[in-house]
Amino acid sequence: MKIAAVSEDGSTISRHFGRAPYYVVVTVENGLITAKETRDKLGHAQFAVGTLVDHIERLH
Repeated sequence: MKIAAVSEDGSTISRHFGRAPYYVVVTVENGLITAKETRDKLGHAQFAVGTLVDHIERLH
């Protein structure tokens, strides 16, 4: 099973999903963590800019 959480430093779970720059994904097998990977996470700003640009283009 894979479990994901957001993190600000790759080690601890972040209290704020939107501000955390990383996903930490762990693989659990037979009750033990067998793998861990850290993935970059886009923040709200990246999504908001794309959405705003798309919206403005549709208006013209």
